[in-house]
This record gives sequence, structure tokens and C-alpha cells, in this order.
Amino acid sequence: MSTSVLNLALLLAAPDPPDAWRAVEADPPVDRTAVDADRRLVARIQDGDADAFRTLMEREFPVAVRFGTSIVHDREAAADLAQDVFAKVWMHRAEWFPHTSPRAYLLGAVRHGAMNLVKHRAVRARYATSGMALFEEVTEPVSTEVLEQTAELLALRQAIARLPERRRMAIALRYEHGLSHAEVGVALEISPKAAKELLARTLSALYTELRSLR
Repeated sequence: MSTSVLNLALLLAAPDPPDAWRAVEADPPVDRTAVDADRRLVARIQDGDADAFRTLMEREFPVAVRFGTSIVHDREAAADLAQDVFAKVWMHRAEWFPHTSPRAYLLGAVRHGAMNLVKHRAVRARYATSGMALFEEVTEPVSTEVLEQTAELLALRQAIARLPERRRMAIALRYEHGLSHAEVGVALEISPKAAKELLARTLSALYTELRSLR
């Protein structure tokens, strides 16, 4: 990933929020080699190249499962969702044209399926029982090992877990999976500008909350 959660913690630990926060930190320079490689990979998949599709799965399937798990809190269910997404890509490969990166497209599709599953669970839970907690605390994107090392990271994890679902997903996409603003927008089905503004508001909220705990 291009920007780690640890880097996010360091950013939020700054004595004063940098001016650049108003627009969120800039995207890293575009890696043209990687972009061209992705385009060639997509073209091969569109042509029915099974080896290219296997390469895509080996690279992106674990990422998709991890992101899905952060939403549905069930790794097996997340793996099923990711399998469905990849199966649909292969079945409709000739018409598959991701607007930004393959990763942004795949995580957006996983998000869509995961949110539908969450809604379906909520409906079933309302009929099954009352007062049941529908959303568990998020265990991603910060690992347990890192959380045990510093109180700052633990506080950040808890603050992220309390965020509204959309903001939590934006933070995960940006800082765990390293997506650009445009890619976050694709995954969340919003414009790049809206994605940037959402991240700016979320960073400000996290900063304010963490400062209040110091």
C-alpha cells in the first residue's frame, strides 16, 4: 500500500493540522509503468487470457477479501463476495473496462455486494430479535501487533471504528489499500472531488477526537 495506517497516525499526531489538510495530502506521482501494465493486463483479460486473469486474482483477491471483511466482519462471507465479483469480471470480460485501476473497480464491486449483505442481515435481524447489535467493532485495517505497540494507534483504531460506515470505508480505501482520490471515488461511487472532501472531513474529525484524548 502506498500510504500506511501508521503514516496516518503520524499525520494525526502533528501538533497542528497542516494547511494542506483542507484539500487532503496530495496523491503520490502516478506510476506510469504500473498504469501501463494494468492496461495491458485488462486487455489480455478482455481477450480471454486465463493466465492474465489468474494474475489479477493472485494480486487482488486477498485485498478484496480483506476489504470485504472490514465491512461484513465475516471472512468467509467476504471471500464469497469477492469470488462473485471476479466470476462476473471473467464472464463479462469482453465488456470489462475499469475507469481507473482494476483495484478500484474490484473494491467498489465488493463494497456494493458487502453493503447489500449488511442491509439483508439488518432486515433479518429486525424480524429475528430486537436490540441486537448489527455492527461489530472493526478489526481492520490496523493489525493487532501494531495496536499493542502504542496507545496512539489504539486510540486511532477506536476512533476509526466509531466513524460512519462511508467515512470508515474511505479511510480504509485510502490508507490501507493506497487508492488515489479518483480511485476512492470510483469505489464509493462518488466524484474524485467528493472523495477528497469526504477524506478531508474525516481526517479533521479524527484529528479533533484524538486531540481531545491527549
